[in-house]
Amino acid sequence: MNLDRKRTGNMANVQSMAARLTARSTGARADAAERLGLAGDLSAVKALKASAGDRSAEVRMRVIEALGRLAQGSSDEVIAALSDEDELVRVHAAEALSIGNPQALRSVKAALRDGSPLVRSYAAAALGRIGHRKDKAVLFNALRRERNQAARLGYYEGLWMLGETTAIDRVMQLLRKGDYRTRLAAARALASTFLSNETYERIVKVLRAREKAEKHSITKSTIARVLNELVHVTGDTSHCAMKPD
Repeated sequence: MNLDRKRTGNMANVQSMAARLTARSTGARADAAERLGLAGDLSAVKALKASAGDRSAEVRMRVIEALGRLAQGSSDEVIAALSDEDELVRVHAAEALSIGNPQALRSVKAALRDGSPLVRSYAAAALGRIGHRKDKAVLFNALRRERNQAARLGYYEGLWMLGETTAIDRVMQLLRKGDYRTRLAAARALASTFLSNETYERIVKVLRAREKAEKHSITKSTIARVLNELVHVTGDTSHCAMKPD
């Protein structure tokens, strides 16, 4: 009985939030879309799809993000959002599609020629997640014409996920040579996308060396936090970022 009341309450809450997707306030619509995505109730998908063409880029971005969570990226609206006029909407679309929608391969490959380096980077990473080993050639070709250093990180992530083991070496180079934002992103990628039992020791060694050499305070503290998170996950205190020399 209590479970039935809880389900009824959850359904009513989702319906209430879905109704707010048509509110006059942009903030209210964006908040509703975000909350629906976090709620995890698939009954919200229909209402979210209907709001994918909202006049506000902020709302469209939150809608696409929510559909990525709820529909695993398998939505025509998410694929269409790769052509949205707003850069961040396109970024969220590429990220959502990376969850697992092989039907989006053609659109994701086309996004490798997007005018935004950020979109190209997210599209490259998405291709690595939903593509096939033969798509390494697509990423290598796109990488050859990529002139934006920060965008290259997404290509390396995509190549790594398609089995290109040398990609980790390129990311470690970005950790040393990129601007501080690129170094931040490279550190986070090493501790997530590239982390495995085989790469753990090497990644920790490189991050500790970078932390010691890093001059930018925010980057230095972020790398220290990444290292400590790795320690927390593995329980190996010998690699603690705060370990004295």
